[in-house]
Amino acid sequence: SGITVRGSVIGGLGPGSGHIDSSQGGVGRVVIGGQVEGGIGSKSGGVDVTAQRGAVLGVSIGGDVRGGGGADSGFVSADRFPAVTIGGSVSGGAGARSGFVELDEVARTLIKGSVFGAANNAGRIHGDDVNGTLTILGSLIGVGGTARIVAKGELTFTGLPANNPVAFTLIKIGGDVRNAEILAGYDFDSTTGALINVTPDVQVGVVQVGGDWIQSSLVAGALQNGDGFGNGNDSKIVPTGGIIDDAAITARIASVIIGGSIFGIPGGTDSFGFVAQEIGAFRFGKNKLTLAAGTPDPAVSVAATADVFVREIP
Repeated sequence: SGITVRGSVIGGLGPGSGHIDSSQGGVGRVVIGGQVEGGIGSKSGGVDVTAQRGAVLGVSIGGDVRGGGGADSGFVSADRFPAVTIGGSVSGGAGARSGFVELDEVARTLIKGSVFGAANNAGRIHGDDVNGTLTILGSLIGVGGTARIVAKGELTFTGLPANNPVAFTLIKIGGDVRNAEILAGYDFDSTTGALINVTPDVQVGVVQVGGDWIQSSLVAGALQNGDGFGNGNDSKIVPTGGIIDDAAITARIASVIIGGSIFGIPGGTDSFGFVAQEIGAFRFGKNKLTLAAGTPDPAVSVAATADVFVREIP
């Protein structure tokens, strides 16, 4: 079984208007020929779908995913599909948390355009539990707010066996990363929508950026204390609510490859960082850092602005 819309899915004035929902029953394939766009109503203009058991096809959106004026409007939420393809860009709107793609156990995600963040957590990619590869052919850029990729991996609870900590096996961005955060070990509060830190037991595979890295941070299992990532105040996330810190799991980023240059803010007091308990390899432009395995390396400045650091925390 499947869902096919040759045109677009567009929200209106009412809450939940222009909303396709198969979350209570699985489908084999979802095709939207046009765009998905939020309206004035909250949670309007959305596609919320769960794959049926054994599904071999995926979710395909021909155009953009755009947030609207309503909170949580303009979205695609896909659960357990082998593939999700967005033919255009993902853009936050005026509504809080609008314009997003939510992924849960999706093997391959391709966004052919860019991801544009806006204020109030609008314009984002949200990885729930574990996912495979995420490819953005364009850029990840915050415009009027921070663009975010947020993922938590699977959580480990008291009395239960350890889960898979790898939030994404690969994050590949063809263009620039500007005014953005890639946060592993984080989630959004289901009631308030606020960004929250959840677990230190999380890992990310390869993070590859074709262009420049500008005023942005990448972290796994790390917490900043109100003054930005990358400085000496970073620490490991302390889990709460029955979630445990499994000593056998190291918050790790397998490797970081940046094709261009790294920039912070000249003369500013901001701080940005690549932060985890362990970073396997780090390369930017023609520069390659030597990082020892097993023990935290001293922080290394990687920008001429002296406010972007590669930091391993205890």
